[in-house]
Amino acid sequence: MVVLLQLGAVRRSEAGAFCDSRIMAGRTVEDRLREEYFDLLPDARRVLEELETEVRHVLLPISSRLDRYERLVVTSRIKDCESALEALRRRQEGATFDPDRVQSYTL
Repeated sequence: MVVLLQLGAVRRSEAGAFCDSRIMAGRTVEDRLREEYFDLLPDARRVLEELETEVRHVLLPISSRLDRYERLVVTSRIKDCESALEALRRRQEGATFDPDRVQSYTL
């Protein structure tokens, strides 16, 4: 069983999204998304650990009945920043971010 957690599952409040619009005005869409990624990363790691622990707990009755040659492997991962940006970029028309639609992009 593989548990994949995407950053989209962990959201932070819009009130704390981007504090000072003057600072953010000169930044690229990619820079803003990288900042969002690293702001969400600690929460994503915590949720990932909680989910993995819960899955392992739920699987305990099954794992105790496995034969010697059988095993359950629980793995998890968080997509790295550049991979998440590339995936989002691929879903955009022309595979580019529109600088006029900065607020519409989110992880």
